[in-house]
Order: sequence, then C-alpha cells, then structure tokens
Amino acid sequence: MPKVQPQTRPYRAEDWPALAHLLVKCKNAERADSMPPFVLRLALTPGSFLAADDLVLQRDTLVWFSDSSQLHAFALADLSVWGLVCLIDPDADIGYETLIDWALERTKNRTEKEKKERVLKCSHVREDNARQISALESCGFRKTGEIGLRMARNLDESIAKPQLPTGFAVRHLIEERDIDPYIDMGNSAFPNGFKREHHVELQQVPEFIAELDLVVEAPNGKFAALCQCYFDPCESGRGKRWEGWTDPIGTHPEFRRRGLARAAVTEGLHRLKKCGVARATLYTVENNTAARCLYGSLGYKVLYRIFTYEKKV
Repeated sequence: MPKVQPQTRPYRAEDWPALAHLLVKCKNAERADSMPPFVLRLALTPGSFLAADDLVLQRDTLVWFSDSSQLHAFALADLSVWGLVCLIDPDADIGYETLIDWALERTKNRTEKEKKERVLKCSHVREDNARQISALESCGFRKTGEIGLRMARNLDESIAKPQLPTGFAVRHLIEERDIDPYIDMGNSAFPNGFKREHHVELQQVPEFIAELDLVVEAPNGKFAALCQCYFDPCESGRGKRWEGWTDPIGTHPEFRRRGLARAAVTEGLHRLKKCGVARATLYTVENNTAARCLYGSLGYKVLYRIFTYEKKV
C-alpha cells in the first residue's frame, strides 16, 4: 500500500463528493456496511432529521487527506445518534487505531466538560472486518449482545408477482393527505418510529423517488403495511453491484398474517429492478426469527453479521 502522509481537518460540506466516493470504495472492498451514501450526507447535515441534535462538524468530524480532492479516511464521533463511524481507503496506510484514538480523545474532552460518563458506540461493524474489530478491542471497546444481519437478494433472479387478499392493493404515496395515515400506520408497526416532519423532509431529498415509497391499502382505505424502497445514484459506479434497499418493512397489527408485507416487498423488488438496480438489501436483527423466515422466503440471503462495540468515556 502507498505510504500516506495525511493532513487532517474537520469535514466540510464541499468534501461530500470525495466522501461519497470513499464510502462506495469501502463498500466495494467489503470494509463498510451497506449504507446509502445520501444517508451519510444527511447525518452530516446539521439540522437534518438524520443528524444528531448537537452535531458540530468542527468538533465531531475529521478527514484525512493528501490533497484537496482525495480523502483517505473519515471519522465521525457522536455520543447520541451515530456513535463512531470510521471509513479508511483500502489503499491508504492508515490504521483504524488512528481514527479511534482521535474519537476517544474528542469524546473524553466532552464528557469531562459535562462531568458525567458517557458511552461511545461503534455500530454496524462487519464481522469480516478483522482489522476494525482488532483495533476496537485493542482500544478497550467491548462487543455488546446486539447482532444484526445484512441480507441481500439479486434482482436478476426470478421475482414472483405480488399476491394480495381480495380488495387490498399496493401503491405509493400520492398526495400530501396520505402522509398522516402513513405515519399513524408506521407508528403502529414500529412504536414511535415515525415522525411526520421527518418523512416530509425525506420527500425533499434529491434521491427520493416517490414511486418507491410503498403502502398496502386495505379495502376500507386504511393503510395496512409499508415498504420503503430507495437507491442512490452514487452507487452506479459499483456496476453490477448497484444496490437498492427495501427497508423498513412493517405491517399494522390489525392486518398481520395476511401476506401484506410479502406483497409490499415483492412489489418493491419489481420497481427497483425496473429502475436498473441489480441487488436489494435490508437489515434485520439476528434473533428476529419471523423476519428472517419472511426475507429468506423472498430470496434474501445473509451476507454477514453486524456487531456493535462500545466503550465508556
């Protein structure tokens, strides 16, 4: 690997194209968990619904670079929402310990000012990223009991037609008046997981495609299930591995065990394929047997397990 003598500074909004390229490169090299690039961009946009309320780019981020256009590494250290996020160019001679040491020092300064102990988490650590795991453990992080699964399905394989009970239909959100019943249904499927203002903001994101924001409508007009699908144009550089996502997936308790989630996901797979996406991915937890069975029956296979590490600071 080429020797890098990096300079460092906090992340700036104008770094985004280079950071998006770094994220995709890390995913190609199987160093980073699957994440739509636009999600990371929103996480780094103060005031965004995906950013921590107290995000300060000058304090909470750092990039390592050799010139104005090439980023070799990136770190985000957030004590509330995102925890520790580390990205390192596979061709760069930078160790995870360098990023972790910076994060620990930065968060230690914060906790000393607050005069209370906090926990720094590093989530979405791939089980096959031995370098990151070794670095976390050597820096005093310990694995928690949280184990997630990244699952994927190739869209060049046969996709069944959606099967729905009589009177039910899959469609995307069409009008503004759809949002309130959609949020109500989402919060029934995932208690307190949906907020109206967040979905309105999501609809304004350039990468948002309305036709991929799916619901199952019952004969009485109530929304019964949902499947949010999306993809990011930044992924197009991955060629045949251009990814889309079918996540979250949920059903209102009143309408469960009728195959509605299956129909919503199936419709989502067809629509993603029509958009030119080659592979659909989703996230679930290892102990959610029902979800794993559903996704397995739809053709999804486990790519890898995802660990969470944490350390008190």
